[in-house]
Amino acid sequence: KDSIERTQAAFLRKLLGLPPCVGFAAMYLELGIRSVECMAWISAFKWWFRVLFLAVPGSYLSLVFADSHTSRWEKELTKKLHLLGFTGDALGDCGLKDAQFRVVQRLVDIDLQ
Repeated sequence: KDSIERTQAAFLRKLLGLPPCVGFAAMYLELGIRSVECMAWISAFKWWFRVLFLAVPGSYLSLVFADSHTSRWEKELTKKLHLLGFTGDALGDCGLKDAQFRVVQRLVDIDLQ
């Protein structure tokens, strides 16, 4: 885990009086919270889906998406979607709320493993 996760875990251990041998997953599961990484991915995907689904045709934003250049952040989000098991335009057929729900649910399920 990265340093922010270790810092959060150290804070939670100290707050709860737990020994260092208690793992991240056990603490997060017991407290009912998600990891910082999971929350960051959830926020990024929710924003990205809102932008994709709500872009008005003919607007500057829709023209940006029509451009053949793929930005670094778009590549990272697409790569993460593939790692989550979503391929191609599988989420494009869903509505905004359904796409967000499916991705958030998959992220939370993986985070709780």
